Amino acid sequence: MNGKLRHFTKIAAGAAAVVMALSLGGCMDNGTIMTVDGMKIRNGVYLTFMQTAMQTASQRIEEIHAEEAESNSDTSSDTSSSSSSDATSTESSSEEADIFTESLDGMSFSDWVKQNTRKGVLRFVGTQRLCDEYGITLTEEEKAAINSSVQESWDEEDAYLQYLYGMSTMGDYYRAMGIEVESLKQIAIVNELNTRLFDYFYGEGGEHEVPQEEIDKYIKDNFAAYRLISVRKLDYKGDVLFLDDELKELKDRAQSYADRLNDGEAYVDVLYDFDLLEAQNSAKADAEESYTEDNADGLTKEEYIQKAVDAASADKGESDDDYDEVISKSQSVLTEELTDYIFGLPADGKATVYEGAEAYYVVVKLDIMNIGWVDANEDEVLHEMREDDFDSLMDLMCQNYDVKQNDYLVNTKYSPEKMR
Repeated sequence: MNGKLRHFTKIAAGAAAVVMALSLGGCMDNGTIMTVDGMKIRNGVYLTFMQTAMQTASQRIEEIHAEEAESNSDTSSDTSSSSSSDATSTESSSEEADIFTESLDGMSFSDWVKQNTRKGVLRFVGTQRLCDEYGITLTEEEKAAINSSVQESWDEEDAYLQYLYGMSTMGDYYRAMGIEVESLKQIAIVNELNTRLFDYFYGEGGEHEVPQEEIDKYIKDNFAAYRLISVRKLDYKGDVLFLDDELKELKDRAQSYADRLNDGEAYVDVLYDFDLLEAQNSAKADAEESYTEDNADGLTKEEYIQKAVDAASADKGESDDDYDEVISKSQSVLTEELTDYIFGLPADGKATVYEGAEAYYVVVKLDIMNIGWVDANEDEVLHEMREDDFDSLMDLMCQNYDVKQNDYLVNTKYSPEKMR
């Protein structure tokens, strides 16, 4: 992602929230909702942090319900649900409910949102105070670039928002909540200062620099690089296979792919053969469905199907490296079982076959330190390693700030309930 656009992404994360704040439209964004350590906080800044807090709370509650549903399912059945997938993340099946009846961390939804909105505002101030103390600044050119990217995102047509809310741009969406672009620009600039403040403490040469050996060990323990071919337990029509001999045929095919890879054949070549067979099977199924005796070419059914199969094609990759994937142990897109299997393999580039509930997986585990991923993601890893420490530092810095708030605005006019 473009570095400049990343700042707007942070503050625009709430654009996919399940609630909408049309009732807040028309408020004065540049009014002052509170003063923190002598710094005036405009309404739009506060509302932006509140919207982010609401989305975070909603996501956490959804995850809790998903875990509860999964736990209840596990206790009621010893077999896996046929609707689950080895290669996709679990989605919540909980029924929709009034989010404001939920509780989180022992607080009502509304109180949790207000507390975390306040925390966001305090850190907004604390970042600026600490940067002033340590001489961390942005050039005018850097500020201009950030402002430009925020303005661009604000003005850009957005089909997703148009579909969900009938709003053409991100600016329309935020303005409906009483947030103007200047508030988002302020937050984007402070986001960048916050990143530089983190680097000042934990980056190379920083006050609490993290040794490279510790970073490397964390990467190896928590991330895995791999390539994957999924031979699904389906026939060419997409019907689930149950018979032992049919499943053995699929497992043998998966093993043949693994053997070819271990014999030194390029991954792109093996994957091409797999993709081509998948395309041919799909073409065969479609042709069987669409065949009529009076087809334009006057072909028999066998000829018609064969013609479709012969016309099927697949794209072929240029480099094996293009198919390198990386998963996090704690946030894997694969099932827990397949993730554990990958992490348990040696990173030696050898292909093995893992049997999942719905497929045979040809798995190649790679040395994550040798695929270029580390260079591109080491900063993000460092943030993951020290984010809790940094948050504690910020909380300590902010805990004694003098806060004077407009109680009517915080608790009534701009209460979380108005975000319904």
